[in-house]
Amino acid sequence: MKRRFESPVHFTKRMRLTSFLTSFLPVKDLCNVIADYATSFEGRLKCTHTFDLNCTTSLVELSDGKLAFGSPHNGLRIWNDGDIYSHVLEDHSGGVSALAVLPDGNVASGSFDWTVRVWQDGVCLRALIGHTRWILALAVLHDGNLASSSADSTVRVWEGDQCIHVLIGHTDFVRTLAVLHNGMLASGSDDNTVRLWDGTSGACLHVLVGHTGWVYSLTSLFDGKFASSSRDSTVRVWDSTSGTCLHTLVNHKKYVRALATLPDGKLVSGSNDLTVRVWDADNGVCLLTIPVGFMVGRLLVLSSGELVVASQEKVHMYE
Repeated sequence: MKRRFESPVHFTKRMRLTSFLTSFLPVKDLCNVIADYATSFEGRLKCTHTFDLNCTTSLVELSDGKLAFGSPHNGLRIWNDGDIYSHVLEDHSGGVSALAVLPDGNVASGSFDWTVRVWQDGVCLRALIGHTRWILALAVLHDGNLASSSADSTVRVWEGDQCIHVLIGHTDFVRTLAVLHNGMLASGSDDNTVRLWDGTSGACLHVLVGHTGWVYSLTSLFDGKFASSSRDSTVRVWDSTSGTCLHTLVNHKKYVRALATLPDGKLVSGSNDLTVRVWDADNGVCLLTIPVGFMVGRLLVLSSGELVVASQEKVHMYE
């Protein structure tokens, strides 16, 4: 059986889609989908594995290439060659809400217990304590320090177990973080703004206004650009140097919860409208619409170039 999706443009990049489906839909076979960007998109279906991750809150690629999924039940689930292994992080007293991999390969986890913890082989090396509400996002800065954002409306920068900066300015949950290619730290908030920070000094460089809903996701693009997505159903492409909005992408019909950047610089967005879209970030043109059939919550580009498309619960993996 094949699926065919028409693409409005011609370009020849290939991409493998790794896709995670939710339990809101009937269970389907896992699929092998190859995106051949010519005049069409075709995929062939092939049964592989189905996993019930019991509400995935976050996901990250580990240094050994395995995928780790955060869980609201104090732990991680790690996918390896078709098998899922569960690791309970006993030092947390709440679920895992955010994950990041540090330069030394250790894993940082943010939790609903208001703490960030750093782990090596399941052993907690240190706890980062200071936030006063649950952790929503983590990001590793270019100097190796860790940034965390929280429902307490702040961003904190950590060197080891010491908080060296508290970034204050947002007036609501700071839901998402991204480190840009130029070293700036971007934060997106439920106050509908994006802020750009100097990751070294902690100074706020720009406050970007334009979204009319919560900012859900951020991703760094090439040439000093980055993108933000929002509850207002749009994606915005920004120039990080000037803080200018270059393009507003309006094709999605519902909340745009997830963004990612492909190795060739194309921008990918995932939405509650049950689609994934691929964009040329230089001109704001939608190159491809993929009707995935579920509400997309997260996107992740792996080191292999594969794109992970995720929701919260049932997991189907496209090889």
